[in-house]
This record gives sequence, structure tokens and C-alpha cells, in this order.
Amino acid sequence: MKIQYCSDLHLEMIDNYKQLQHLHLKPAGNILIIAGDFFAFRKGYKDLTWFINLYSPLYKSIYWLPGNHEYYGFSATQADKPLKEAVADNFFLVNNITIREGDINLIFTTLWSHILPENELFCKEYVNDFHQIKFYQRELLRPIDFNYLHTKSLEFLSKELRGSSDGKNIVITHHTPTFQNYPEEYRKSKINNAFAVELNEFISNNRIHTWIYGHSHRNVPEFEIGKTKLVTNQFGYYKEKEHLSFNYEACFDV
Repeated sequence: MKIQYCSDLHLEMIDNYKQLQHLHLKPAGNILIIAGDFFAFRKGYKDLTWFINLYSPLYKSIYWLPGNHEYYGFSATQADKPLKEAVADNFFLVNNITIREGDINLIFTTLWSHILPENELFCKEYVNDFHQIKFYQRELLRPIDFNYLHTKSLEFLSKELRGSSDGKNIVITHHTPTFQNYPEEYRKSKINNAFAVELNEFISNNRIHTWIYGHSHRNVPEFEIGKTKLVTNQFGYYKEKEHLSFNYEACFDV
């Protein structure tokens, strides 16, 4: 089976929305995975009709995992709960859930990341998540909530991987699960904790065929941790020319 993957299409941004109506994905897989930052929940699904009508007939299944931007102007109260919602007949919004496709286990969770105490104040000030996302309706998302969501994601992943005795495990997250092969320009950034978390040992100690991720808006070549292949294919912000390294037909065989 071929799995095609992408992330960070950001169709909630007018420039991305306009350009991706012309810069089409090239169907290359049986399944399409969208690993977060696809469209904002606050906008509903009406503006996705063209995308659904264009791509749903071209794939057996399409899976959309929420990133962080899905929750901008919205609440992340349910972000730690299992989610499977049919956007169309074969187009599903999924989080904290495992989908079986043939002999493949597709394990979806946003992941979030873990903000260290010494970086909390800086991240809270300069990371938009803490100014744009609500949590439990009463206030904006805080670093403590962010870390809670990461803990719940990691608990879910651990449980699913422990319980997976057969099939090939494909993990899909939005946030980056390692600082290995991390974009060089960001290595000294004080807000890295809001973008990535070091899970090298976790990855090495679990049976994972491939890990798909996004979030940084920087594409790096695929690499391995232990026996796991890590891949990313992010469109990013068109206006800032972050799409130039995007692969419109990125896929792999399982």
C-alpha cells in the first residue's frame, strides 16, 4: 500500500487557500494523510467543499489530523479525547485513535510538546497558541495545559503501541517528535519547546515502521531513529515562500 502525506497546508490563510486551488496535490498513494494545520475549526467545513470534491474521489481514504492551528479562535477542550468524524464518505477528521487499513495500523495523535519550566514565560509571550487557543472555555491555553495535552498524547501512543501485536505501525503527529535533524535555523530558539519534543528513546524502544510529522514549516530529508523512518512534507505559508520545498506527491510504500 502507498501512503501519501503532507501537512501545514493552512487553508485558513487566504494566500494558501487561493494558491492550493491551483497548485494541486498529485495523487500518488492509496491513502492521503494530512498531518495537521490544514484548516481552522472556527470556519466550519463549507470552504473545504472544493478540496473534498477534488480529492475524495482520488483516494481510498483521506485522514486529517488536527494540528495546533485548527484550534485558533476555538477551544482545545476536546483535544485529549478520541475523535473520528466523517467530513465526507471517505474523508475523516481523526485524533487519539488508531485506524486499521489492511495490515497497517495508522496511529493518530496531535502530540503537542513539553515546555520546560525555564521556557514557560517566554513561550507564553511569543507563541501564538497561548493567545489564540481557548481551553475549557474559561481562559486561554496555558503552558500547563499544553504540557497536559502532550502527556495525554504520549499516554495514548504508549498504550496503542504496547497493544499492537501485529501489523505495521505508522504514527502520525503534527508536532515534531525529535530534535534530531531539526532545522538548523531554529536550533537555538527559545520557543523550540512549543514545536518539538525529544522522543528518541521512545521511538527506538517501540515497533514503529514510519513516523509522519509536521509543524516547523521546514522540510528535511527523511531519516531514521532506530528502525523507524521519520518523514515530513510541509507546505507552510505561501506568502513567506515556505512552500518551495513541498513535494506534491510525497509517499512511501508499506
